[in-house]
Amino acid sequence: MKVVSGVVSIITGLVTCLALSYFVLFLNNWQPSPSLPSIDHKPQAIASLLLVPSSPTANNILLMLLFTLPHTLITFESVKRLLINYLLCSEKKYYLLFYSFWASVSLLFLYTFWSPSTSEVWSIRLNWAALAVHALQGIFLILYLYSLLSTEILGNFGLVWFVKSTLGLSKIKKEKGGKENKLVISGIYGVVRHPLMTCTIAMMWLTPTMTIGHLFLAALFTLYIVLAVRFSEEPKLIKEYGIAYTNYQRKVPCQLIPGIY
Repeated sequence: MKVVSGVVSIITGLVTCLALSYFVLFLNNWQPSPSLPSIDHKPQAIASLLLVPSSPTANNILLMLLFTLPHTLITFESVKRLLINYLLCSEKKYYLLFYSFWASVSLLFLYTFWSPSTSEVWSIRLNWAALAVHALQGIFLILYLYSLLSTEILGNFGLVWFVKSTLGLSKIKKEKGGKENKLVISGIYGVVRHPLMTCTIAMMWLTPTMTIGHLFLAALFTLYIVLAVRFSEEPKLIKEYGIAYTNYQRKVPCQLIPGIY
């Protein structure tokens, strides 16, 4: 069974790495090959792969729903218990792997079926200004990785950090010498309560050239993150950590944007 678990973990890890890494490439139109899709480019070979061929907008909304609805439902406690108790051998680690795999596959599905809309909203023509935007993207990417590493959650086959980053649980780490988890409230977590989501939003909006399609995706993802953090993630963390988390909320009042929200 351990061998099977290891193989499943490796496969899940590879799919997760691929999906998350390609997200940055997808948003910036940095295709490793012209045969791969991006936010503003759909290769001829897959041009007909659309869920709603007659309406690009409806197609892209449906793709977002296929990502966000199951993505949210799987995190509900009742659904989680159902999956763990009846489908995943009563092992929480398999639930985490299942969640990670589903989220990654749904992202890959979105990349493949996305319908580009290339009319420009803004475009920065100055080379130095475009480089400055890409530099800011790099800074937020580094902060994203730092917020993951600072929580010391590399464990459970080395994959849980991917899952927890998506769930927003990566502010949790194990107490040294014990089994209980505690909140991380120092470093970047002392600025906003959900820095991983802050960095994700920033990387979606920081672009030298913003097209209608990119704007649409960034707006929908931002709305989803804001709603998910406020109505799902925050209540869940309050329930799990009680007064420790409410004290953290008072100490760090901003969820996503320092000094604003």
